[in-house]
Amino acid sequence: MKYKAPTISKDYTIEWSGDLPTGVTVSACVWTLEDGLTEDSSTVSGTESTIDISGGVSGRTYEVEASATGSDSETYEQVFYIRCGLNIN
Repeated sequence: MKYKAPTISKDYTIEWSGDLPTGVTVSACVWTLEDGLTEDSSTVSGTESTIDISGGVSGRTYEVEASATGSDSETYEQVFYIRCGLNIN
């Protein structure tokens, strides 16, 4: 579980090296966010993908899905959850 305050924008990074075969890097990543969250920007570098997320409603938990394409043309997926709260940074 990851956490954020609804009033701030926050970066979340997935390190894919544990999912990727040796020598494979991430060439693209598509993010799917539940309604209420907004993707402000995203980047890919080596074996990492990062998304900057804003929004959310205090007290709600949101699912975030990442679908990465590796340099081997295979697709790799991860899911994590963000809990929004007023006093959470």
